[in-house]
Amino acid sequence: MYKWMMVGCFFIAGFVSFITYQNSGPDAERTISSETEDFSTVKAEADAIKAVNREIISINHKDQLNGKIDQIQKLSNAHPEWQVLKLYAALTKPLKKLEGIMWRLRPVVESCGACHVSAVSAIRKGYYQKYMTGPHLGAILDYVVEPTLSFDQFETIRDVQDFAVNHIAPEFEGENGSLKKLQEIIASTEPGFFMEFDAYLGSGFSEGKRFISDKKRFSIVTKGNLYGLEASLQGGLAAVHFFRNYDLDDGVKFINTMVKKTALNNVFGKLPKDVTPIETLSILGKRKYRDFGKSRTKNGYTPESIQANLDLAFTYYKASIDSRLSSLEESMAQVDEKNDSDYLISSKALKLNYDGNVSKLKEKVRILENATAGNATIVTSPKTGKQFKINPKAIFTYHSDIKSFLPEKSFKSKDRELNKKLKNSKGISRDFKSWDYEYGLPNAWKDATFAGLLPEATNANLYEILRSLRLTPATEAIAGLIPAP
Repeated sequence: MYKWMMVGCFFIAGFVSFITYQNSGPDAERTISSETEDFSTVKAEADAIKAVNREIISINHKDQLNGKIDQIQKLSNAHPEWQVLKLYAALTKPLKKLEGIMWRLRPVVESCGACHVSAVSAIRKGYYQKYMTGPHLGAILDYVVEPTLSFDQFETIRDVQDFAVNHIAPEFEGENGSLKKLQEIIASTEPGFFMEFDAYLGSGFSEGKRFISDKKRFSIVTKGNLYGLEASLQGGLAAVHFFRNYDLDDGVKFINTMVKKTALNNVFGKLPKDVTPIETLSILGKRKYRDFGKSRTKNGYTPESIQANLDLAFTYYKASIDSRLSSLEESMAQVDEKNDSDYLISSKALKLNYDGNVSKLKEKVRILENATAGNATIVTSPKTGKQFKINPKAIFTYHSDIKSFLPEKSFKSKDRELNKKLKNSKGISRDFKSWDYEYGLPNAWKDATFAGLLPEATNANLYEILRSLRLTPATEAIAGLIPAP
């Protein structure tokens, strides 16, 4: 969990802050100073962008971040006509909500031993390798990791869900949100529009130290890259509005139980047992997990409000796929192969299965457009040649308990080991014990259609449909949501 929060934080802090105008003047643009900028002297947007970049790079302590963010907001408010600066302001403002976020998550993460070890290891690696980047990135790391007086710690996963809904999402939604500002920038730019990415903001800068060669310092950011950023924000908001609806508080307890179940035999000198759907269903069937995965109707939500949240999540998800397709097509249209290495994403990288990726995204768009109209889509798998129906809107439909999608307690085999007798060519036989590797393989579900996600699925044909689903690029991600091996 810590790892992905770090990724999100650096994504917001880094990507947009790296953008600088290509036409600002190379000599002035590439001069880095550690002195504090006087924003009151700024008269042009190009100068403002240069000043903001220098301010970011000059940060050497976490306590400077809030002040720098406020400076950017103030400058943007004074010049609302400066569109790129508006984007800077919109995408740096949410960072203030992430102050101390790792420390705030600590009570939740520490309630799960395996999560705690993984989280501490990931953060410690960042600190061990501080020498790989400049001071401002170390300051950002401190900012999100160390304790803060601005916020209280989370006690439950529910607290995290509510914080994401009530504090993080509003920073991106609405007329003044980051997503809206980004969309205004995209809409106002002409085809062929580009900006410049200064890698010093991603690597850091310190007098006497080089973290990146001058030759690789600047890259061109295209309009297609902005569509990619839009897709990421839309996808993030889809996740927030989807998971807000379900009780996940016992998730940490469940992980602990699963880990103990596999490790307990090790303590007594026995082989640890692997966990299969048999053990998973046995654990989740216990009374203490009765609320896990249920809709949060006990927390003030109603079936109607949950459905409204899920509709919004679906809208964001569909929009993210549309934006991802635009990103790919716009990026390919803009890159200049003669200057390929100058681009943030080169044509060589874009050309890797370009036609396949465009085809996959267009098929996703078709599936989601049909789902918006309430219809399933007939898909023909290019590898199996089989047809199947799919309607992703079923995932975004109210369910009182998502555990209802789990398999029945019906399995192909319930014995971990088999007794076998083998006979050689001389007629000599010998008894063996062998693992039954199909132990725990489910063969029945409470609803094999998963509420209409796969309208034609039955217990008898689910694995055949799942084979095509997994081997079809446009649906392989959805296949990962189905509780089947």
